[in-house]
Amino acid sequence: MLADEVVPVYGPQGLDVFIVHTGPDVSYAVDLLPDTGNTYPLILDIDDSALAQYQQLGGDALLFPLAYLVDKNGVIRHVYNVSEPEGVNLPPTLKTDIEALLAE
Repeated sequence: MLADEVVPVYGPQGLDVFIVHTGPDVSYAVDLLPDTGNTYPLILDIDDSALAQYQQLGGDALLFPLAYLVDKNGVIRHVYNVSEPEGVNLPPTLKTDIEALLAE
């Protein structure tokens, strides 16, 4: 998982992880924090503006879980949707993608 396999290796090299919760139900987001080990900062997108701007579109688009890999200039370089239950598998190219961005 992210906390066990990715953050310990790439965090010291500059990887930052954030959780973005969408929607007005802040209590739901706070209730999920123990599941993440309270490891990552939580950003609240109460009006769904970030989701509306960055979501994937189309009939086959899986909305959640949705993850972005953003470079040091703030540009979204990779978008990931994993159809497995949350936390089961990392996107298959995530580690390679992180290494490539950190090397830039």
